Amino acid sequence: GAFREAIMLFKVWLRKRFGEQAGSPTAFQLSLLMLHLLRERKLTFAMGSYNILRVTLSYLASTDLCATPIVLPSAPTDDSKNDSDGKHDASYGLTQPFRPFFAWVMLDARGLCNFGAGVGVGAMRELQIEAAQSLSALNSRGLDDAEVFGSLFVAPLSPQLRYDTVLTFKPPADGPLAGSVFAENLLRAASKADAAAAQATKAAESAANGTAATGTSARKATSFECAPTVVAGGSP
Repeated sequence: GAFREAIMLFKVWLRKRFGEQAGSPTAFQLSLLMLHLLRERKLTFAMGSYNILRVTLSYLASTDLCATPIVLPSAPTDDSKNDSDGKHDASYGLTQPFRPFFAWVMLDARGLCNFGAGVGVGAMRELQIEAAQSLSALNSRGLDDAEVFGSLFVAPLSPQLRYDTVLTFKPPADGPLAGSVFAENLLRAASKADAAAAQATKAAESAANGTAATGTSARKATSFECAPTVVAGGSP
């Protein structure tokens, strides 16, 4: 039906923007979010796939998911108590133990499993920005339907053109030392990235205090602070 088609569209939309990046939201997580919107009556089975897409994008663009914990509805065969007015988390406090440790809290009906685990704060903010841009494209009168469809589901979005820093880690060959070698390389790369970010931040603070800091250093600091860092799988 239309709900299934909308989920398929979101899978393509999500892959075009995040690909296989570590710490990014998955299509399964967005499918569960749409199930939550269905329970909240923001979506209905009577809606077409286009309307489901628009409503979900609007929710993602206008909602800070990091500050909005979600408790998913229980299965029809589940005898556990389910709050039908959308205040399950407020009534039972299921989300409170998870919020200090996870950027995205999306629990099952019993509060035992957090389906939002593994997604970082930066990825959540980027998801909100991408949803707002996609919704703006849908509302644009300067683009025809083909151009809008291409920008949302066809046009490739290369990480190299979107981020200042892209870290790529190649899995090691099989062997008893493979894990330790990979971990050592990972820590070395992370240490270099942290050192570069710290140096850029220091340069920005010096410029703000009126000390001798070049314009180039200030621009580098701004790029490190504003743009997220991506960890992509595969070979360079």
